[in-house]
Formats: sequence, C-alpha cells, structure tokens
Amino acid sequence: MHHILAAALCGAAPAAWLGGSVEAQAQTPSAPAAASRGAVIGAAVHVADLSKSLKFYRDALGMRVMAQFNPPSSADKSRPDTVLNFGNGPADTMLMLLGDREAGGPRKIEHGFGFARVVLRLPNLALVNESLRAHGFPAGEIKGAHGTVTLMMLTDPDGYTVEIIQG
Repeated sequence: MHHILAAALCGAAPAAWLGGSVEAQAQTPSAPAAASRGAVIGAAVHVADLSKSLKFYRDALGMRVMAQFNPPSSADKSRPDTVLNFGNGPADTMLMLLGDREAGGPRKIEHGFGFARVVLRLPNLALVNESLRAHGFPAGEIKGAHGTVTLMMLTDPDGYTVEIIQG
C-alpha cells in the first residue's frame, strides 16, 4: 500500500525508489487535466543564520545559489531569502532559505509537528560524508531502507532533518 501511495503522489520514479513499481501508478484514478500541468516547485524553510545554512547546503552538499533577495550587503534590510537547487536553472526543484534580520540577532527556529524533513537526492553518499566533515558538519550514517534505497539522515544548522537518498 505504501508503494501505491508513493506512485499516486509522486509518479513512477519515486515509487521505484521505495521499492514500488510503475504498475502501482496505473492503479491510481486519473487526475483532472489541469493537475497534469502543475508541479511542486520546492520548499521554503526559515533559518536563523543564513551564512551557516549556506555553508551546509551550498558548500557541504553542493547546492547552487540560483537567486538572492535582499542579501546582507543590500540597502534593503528586509528578510534575506536565498533560492538553492542542484540544477542549472529555475525549472529545477528548489529549496528557499528564509533569512532573519530581527533586531537582537537571529531567533531560534522552533519546529512544529507538521513539517517532517527536507529530502534530497545525491549520487554518492560516501562523498557527501567527506564533504560534510571537511566543512565542519557531522557525517550521517549510511543505511538501507525499503530493500532498495540507500540513504542517510542529517540535521542542518537549524535543526531540520535532512534525508539524502543515493541515486
């Protein structure tokens, strides 16, 4: 059932990562035509210290800065936001880091029950661990899951759980 749900929500490729199949996707009802033009663009997370988060996501994990809004050097002192992804353009799924410019320094990020984790895919988890250590972050435990997936779980500088799937 878990694999059928993954196929229904995410398509054949993610279902296959979880040990599912393309056949599972065929069991789902057809979506309205308008839904087929939609896409998940990405996720946005609040960060207390943008420079620490960039060190983690950009420097250690290899994401690219696609855009910055109100960087620290700008005259506009509103919230600095940074858009990251692994690709070469805006059509790729992104992660937006929502900075904090509160008087008195960064606030501690409070985590609620609703948000579980950021999930990324990288080709070589052993190399990811080397990069994490080189940039001063703890390495993750590489383990198997669902019989066909190799992954590791990390914690970013703001306490968000980051799952990295090898693939």
